[in-house]
Amino acid sequence: MSGKYNSRKSSCEVEREAKLLVLLVDIIDQQSLLVGSKLMESDLVIKSEGT
Repeated sequence: MSGKYNSRKSSCEVEREAKLLVLLVDIIDQQSLLVGSKLMESDLVIKSEGT
């Protein structure tokens, strides 16, 4: 990012980066939920096959 080389950022740039970070955190949270749900699903399949 150009922010590395430019020590001063406009308030618009800071706001844009903050919004992007929030979106990134949301994406990571959604991925975590998806992985957790897949793990629970596979655990249920394994348990049902074992009975």
